[in-house]
Amino acid sequence: MQVEVYPEFTRLPSGVAKKKPKSTLAQRTLNEANSRKECEMVINANFTEDDNWYTLTFGSYTLPSSMDEARKHAKNWIKSVNRKRKALGLPPAKYVYVIEWSDKSKGKQKVRCHIHCVMDGALSMEETLALWKHGERNHARRLAFDENGLSGLAKYI
Repeated sequence: MQVEVYPEFTRLPSGVAKKKPKSTLAQRTLNEANSRKECEMVINANFTEDDNWYTLTFGSYTLPSSMDEARKHAKNWIKSVNRKRKALGLPPAKYVYVIEWSDKSKGKQKVRCHIHCVMDGALSMEETLALWKHGERNHARRLAFDENGLSGLAKYI
């Protein structure tokens, strides 16, 4: 269980200035922290030891030029997985994916774009990986729980 406590003041004491709106950077930082927490909670609540973790790579000539293009490739892969599952009489996939991308303009070292995906294990790892057509150095493994569930994996991705 996770609990967050926020004070609530219905009336400010006299002489206390109202809170200034958050800056854009502060809001982005807060949104990112909340997004990471939500991802961790979703993964811990929805996946078991029977499910899989995939790392999907891009080859040199299939490397996406933008985050939108990488997102399109990820969505198309999920669609092909669901088509295969439907043909086998399986329900649609339960998944969470994150695209790892580094923006050179922010002064970070260039990271090769790749996708991390946690997906239920109804379809075999081999069949699921075979549907990814953009790179060859892909990895699939069963989820491994520790004393904190899948929090370590969630924080990594």
